[in-house]
Amino acid sequence: MDKELQHECFSRPSFAHLNDLASNGVGGKIVFATDDWFAVAENLLKPSDPEWHEGVFTSFGKWMDGWETRRKRIPGHDWCVIKLGIPGVIKGLHVDTAFFTGNFPPRVSVQGAYVEEGLAMLHTERKSEMGTNAPANLIEELDKLTGAWSEILPMTALRPGYSSTRHNYFAVNNQQRWTHLRLNLYPDGGIARLRVYGTAVKDWTHVALQKLPVDLTAMVNGGTAEGWSNMHYGHPRNLIAPGTAANMGDGWETARRMDRPSILEQGKDGCLNLPGCEWSVIQLGHPGTVQKVVKNIICRKT
Repeated sequence: MDKELQHECFSRPSFAHLNDLASNGVGGKIVFATDDWFAVAENLLKPSDPEWHEGVFTSFGKWMDGWETRRKRIPGHDWCVIKLGIPGVIKGLHVDTAFFTGNFPPRVSVQGAYVEEGLAMLHTERKSEMGTNAPANLIEELDKLTGAWSEILPMTALRPGYSSTRHNYFAVNNQQRWTHLRLNLYPDGGIARLRVYGTAVKDWTHVALQKLPVDLTAMVNGGTAEGWSNMHYGHPRNLIAPGTAANMGDGWETARRMDRPSILEQGKDGCLNLPGCEWSVIQLGHPGTVQKVVKNIICRKT
């Protein structure tokens, strides 16, 4: 079983089965970071599990699969701003410090903001290059936008990135809709991944006027995977993710049933006699009348 799915099956809190609103797979992106010296902040939002490459170095230091800033030599602390790919209500956070064992930030906090569509929160161009940092005057200017942020996670201690301690989960008790997050490192260091688990909150008042078919299961419209019989190779929430599957792992796949017959036989109806079935339950983002169901099996060869 995939390591991430092993962890997912046996030790994840219930909110971690919700949709990751910040993943770059659903459109999440970094719009600002104070420092990208050792590794750029975009790595935080990769949907893949963090990797370790032994003995691999860049011109700036050890290659790390995450966001890593320099040791702070000036007043303040490091932080970045994330635009959620799917605006919504956040139910929990997962701060993964994988492989950052001696260089993780001792503490973090997370703040949220809601920005109306069409309004730019930060008027900056993101370089996203290792070995760079934001100009001091720009950091100071943007840091003055304190009134735009509300606390989601107060300053909280993190654990190091060993296999037994890397997964830092934090439940969020808040019903507000967010479009942007500010991740604060105290004072500096590296984090492998940030998962932001929650549900989309869509304004349905304008949808009815369009009179167009709407995908009621889509996670961007508030759909969530609520239950399943098995998810050995892939989570059923992948079924409702935006876009087309990138590969065979980007979908819902179960383990082969261990109770299947040693030799398959055909019944009188022409069908194979196979025990049981696999299932998943998707909660719709909004009640509606189903007119069409589309099943996409791209990348499924057999």
